[in-house]
Amino acid sequence: MRRTVIALATVAAVTAATVTPASAAPIASDLVSPLSAAVAEDGTAYVAQNFAGLLMEVPVGGDPAVAYAAPKQGTEVGAVSVAGDVVSFATTKGRKTHLLTMTAGGDATRVANIGAYESTANPDGDATYGFKGLSRNCKKGLPPFLLPYKGIVESHPYATLPGVGTTYIADAAANAILAAAPDGTVSTVAVMPNVPVKVNRQEARANGLPRCVAGHTFRFEFVPTDVELGPDGMLYVSSLPGGPEDGSLGANGSVWRVDPATGDSTKVVGGLLSPVGVAVADNGDLYVSQLFAGQIVKVPAGSSTPEPYKSVKLPGDVEWTPEAIYATTNVLSDGKGKLVRWDFPA
Repeated sequence: MRRTVIALATVAAVTAATVTPASAAPIASDLVSPLSAAVAEDGTAYVAQNFAGLLMEVPVGGDPAVAYAAPKQGTEVGAVSVAGDVVSFATTKGRKTHLLTMTAGGDATRVANIGAYESTANPDGDATYGFKGLSRNCKKGLPPFLLPYKGIVESHPYATLPGVGTTYIADAAANAILAAAPDGTVSTVAVMPNVPVKVNRQEARANGLPRCVAGHTFRFEFVPTDVELGPDGMLYVSSLPGGPEDGSLGANGSVWRVDPATGDSTKVVGGLLSPVGVAVADNGDLYVSQLFAGQIVKVPAGSSTPEPYKSVKLPGDVEWTPEAIYATTNVLSDGKGKLVRWDFPA
């Protein structure tokens, strides 16, 4: 996930320059990398400044204040969610990734060692990524990440979702949806499928690839970026494939429905460009942020067709409440990120 964001910084700059922001009420401003947010029932908002290692609390009508600061420099704080007065979030520093919880005004408690579970279980260890069917000559000189490889040991929790007796985790690097029990036990809910993309000659040239890969399928990693609960009891997961998100290989992002009991997964929306957040309304409507498209789309319940909803600069997370839609914006702009709100009817 990190590699994708860094590699596409120039794409972000171009996209941001072509977007006309929609009018929205700012809740918090001057944020650094606000990739994750959550809103409590009383309207209190929580927003991470991921790469600054900070979790902010924003009371209704009040100013943001630091609710948690990572004790070690270089630790990422993100994957924020809230249920009642309990806030869940994750920390990432290298291979050390953990799930934490805290009550409003209280100290944070480490609940689960996600990185340790990834190291021992590696849920996608049997999955195969990379190009399929290349000739021996074509493989010569290609970097290893383009050749067939198995899922590596890597963890980056990107979103959490409190459930009854468990917390679901969208792990962007593990390519899986995990579950953490209150006693710290971690298990796999679903290993998400790879994303097959057939590369034509023009696409190969645009991405600096040799002609011999044209006509072959590349199996991208499924990068879960958000997980939310739908009114049908299913999990809804947004996917940012681990490859170009500038459209040079097509819009390959998607939203999937996952059965938390069985792990069965079904694609419900495709053709998205860099989806990094999904929200589900009580009636089943989906709201999906598309980072590099500079857009939040709405997918009406029962439909698989996205409709334009809001144009904003570099949207990150998106949250639904009965009163409003919240989103983080300018998420890759250093110190210019925001948490904004559109009241219904929007």
